[in-house]
Amino acid sequence: MTEEKVSLRDVVFDKMNVLENHFIRGDHLDPKYRDTIKDQMAWISKMWIIVGEDDKDWIEMAKYAMEEQIAVSYTHLRAHETRGN
Repeated sequence: MTEEKVSLRDVVFDKMNVLENHFIRGDHLDPKYRDTIKDQMAWISKMWIIVGEDDKDWIEMAKYAMEEQIAVSYTHLRAHETRGN
């Protein structure tokens, strides 16, 4: 059986998609998810060098939403993701 190779960039973007879904559902406003989300964001922040500029904007927006405990709409997340396109 041949193993499929996965790049670190693919892993980072998979984790970003998981985080995006947390924000869309408003999980970042629920205390039981906050530590998990913070841990995931800390990991992604360590991968900063391989993340594109648009994604860096998304991460910064997500950090702000966590700190300020504000709801974030799907449209707002998409705007940050597609702004550079």
